[in-house]
Amino acid sequence: MPCSRWQSWQFRTKLGETPKVFAVVRVGMTADAGSLIAHVRSRIAAYKAPRYVELVDALPKTSTGKIQKFALRSLTHEGAVPGEA
Repeated sequence: MPCSRWQSWQFRTKLGETPKVFAVVRVGMTADAGSLIAHVRSRIAAYKAPRYVELVDALPKTSTGKIQKFALRSLTHEGAVPGEA
């Protein structure tokens, strides 16, 4: 059963979680936080869209090529300011 808008909002406020994107921009391309958020909002419900975007050079990966989600979480919690791109 999918979460309703209220349940999603309630979940975020209780646990202090908000969607954030770590994006890698391809060589020769340009992007900014506002345009990425607008692109996502045009394709999914606004409450599911990320509120923060951080542009990074590369995503941390394991030796098998999987993204290290715990490393991304630690980047956010180690003093990185949410929303700064």
